[in-house]
Amino acid sequence: MVPSVFASGAGAAFRAPMAVAVIFGLTASTLLSLVFVPVIYLLMDDFRNWLAPKLEKLTSVTDEDRAKAELGKEKRSILLLK
Repeated sequence: MVPSVFASGAGAAFRAPMAVAVIFGLTASTLLSLVFVPVIYLLMDDFRNWLAPKLEKLTSVTDEDRAKAELGKEKRSILLLK
């Protein structure tokens, strides 16, 4: 695509804008997928880890209740498999 941007000749004026759009589109999508998405994921994960202990203090659910709920899920999944 880079040669299409700098080409001169028949049809060069028609192809150059398309080549520029492709080049910048690929660059933008690469930056988004390799930089922006992981950074946002890390920020959200840090926020969750910061917020979770604060929210646990507000709930009346205990570790024993969570264990019972997990046990109930296992029993239901075993029954579904039969």
